[in-house]
Amino acid sequence: MTFDQFKVIDNFIPLSLQEQIKSTLLGSKFAWYYNVDVTYDADAPMDRRNPGFSYLFNPNDNIASDIATLAYTGAITAGIQYKNILQARAFLQLPLSETFLTAGIDPLHIDTQTTHLVVLYYVIDSDGDTLLTDSTHCDSFEVEDHTIIARVTPKQGRAVLFDGGLYHTAEQPKNNVRCVINLDLA
Repeated sequence: MTFDQFKVIDNFIPLSLQEQIKSTLLGSKFAWYYNVDVTYDADAPMDRRNPGFSYLFNPNDNIASDIATLAYTGAITAGIQYKNILQARAFLQLPLSETFLTAGIDPLHIDTQTTHLVVLYYVIDSDGDTLLTDSTHCDSFEVEDHTIIARVTPKQGRAVLFDGGLYHTAEQPKNNVRCVINLDLA
């Protein structure tokens, strides 16, 4: 799989599908799970934790066909073929009070060590930009120690596609709920 760094696409999927996904994920029946840190680093010191909610999609979910559409559209747009979806997850982050807003930004990370394409889909407009660096290895997980090559603001219907080997992170939202779907394709 080869993909040239990153691409930002607005209106990634039709508005009707955008609204359907938004209605499902932000509806009262969707089962979000609390995470002490949205990057899954439960061992992070308290002053580096950014709590939020996540959901790991599975093939039996009623939204599975929507996830497949996002994966297919991402692969076609990136000009790659993929064999499977390594992970399909959703994240929901709430604006935090100063009491809880300790780090303000998540640690740099990659989703998996396997070569993959990331399709990051924004469910709603929000603050809490996604930051992509030019780093494919990481001696420091602090953003300021790396060159940021893209800053993507969450906008409903927008997707950012990028090489999964690039270290990336997100700023914590301060004004709005931040909701994304993160797909890793191999």
